[in-house]
Amino acid sequence: MGIDRSVHLSDSKVIVPKVPVGIYGVGTYLPPRILSNDDFKYVTLSEQEKGFIENVTGVKSRHYSGDEGINEMAIKAASNALESAGIEAAAVDLVLVTGVSKDMNRLTPPNCALIQTGIGACNAAAMNIDQGFAGMIYTLSTAASYIASGFYDTVLVVASETILKNTLSDSMKALLVGEGAGAFVLRRAEKGFGIQAVHLSSWEVDDEAGYVKIMGGRGSLFDESYSIKPFFTVGEGSFEKHKVRTEQYIPNSVKKVLNALGKTNADFELYVFGQKFRGLSEAWARNIGVDYTKVHDTLATTACVETASLPIIISDAIRLGKLKRGDNLMLSDFGSNWAVASMAIRWCY
Repeated sequence: MGIDRSVHLSDSKVIVPKVPVGIYGVGTYLPPRILSNDDFKYVTLSEQEKGFIENVTGVKSRHYSGDEGINEMAIKAASNALESAGIEAAAVDLVLVTGVSKDMNRLTPPNCALIQTGIGACNAAAMNIDQGFAGMIYTLSTAASYIASGFYDTVLVVASETILKNTLSDSMKALLVGEGAGAFVLRRAEKGFGIQAVHLSSWEVDDEAGYVKIMGGRGSLFDESYSIKPFFTVGEGSFEKHKVRTEQYIPNSVKKVLNALGKTNADFELYVFGQKFRGLSEAWARNIGVDYTKVHDTLATTACVETASLPIIISDAIRLGKLKRGDNLMLSDFGSNWAVASMAIRWCY
């Protein structure tokens, strides 16, 4: 097909919406318990791995949900998003839920109706969208499509992750992830605001980089026993093996969005990536051609919260005054094996 899969996925087009749809509320929930790197008593790091954690990842601590599950956290984040938007739950027409983490006591029916009911969205429909770690931008795009079509006026997008409890607690990977939830409220925007362009691309690439499989392991940092359940892990030597892919997929997607809009990096005030670790985010910025001072992350305090990372980072940027009405924001994220997504937004509030 003539596509270099090491730097591109499918040759998908950039979508430039004809109907403006924007984000009018952001909500997050971070569980109160905080774990430092020193709390990971089962992880034994080599000197090389210690150097990677201390000098490359940027991660110092993360939030841990304890007995709270994905649904409880999702309801709290969604309620905070509605409060941020200044609307009642009854005004929501559709609840879209994404995430990697699963409630092992409720694999089916999907948890979207539970979250809808928990926030009191009595006039809404609800559904789950599964696109792995790249799920947030895919779900935002779906929400925007429903609004632009005229089907619905107000859509709530929710993501919640207990990924730490689903990562082998004696592996270095456990140090890179954290737990929490985030949500967005979307509505029609005034002309010139809201989502400006979206690029979604995917392709199944041989040789798995990251995956969730049923296996045996210590399932909790505070669990003395082993269990058999789905665990998230990465392939051996995955970063080195897939270095070109992980460093190029996002920059190439972002550049497609910029080209479609006829804009440059100078036109954007803020970049937010689905943060994995600092060294990788810095590589993305470098390959896009943007100074890292234009990138906001929360790696030091939240680590990677997978699909919930984008609302968590954006909420923090708003709090710090780094994102304001009229600013141009670029979002980008990817999931292994593989999916990538980028979205340009002119911020509405």
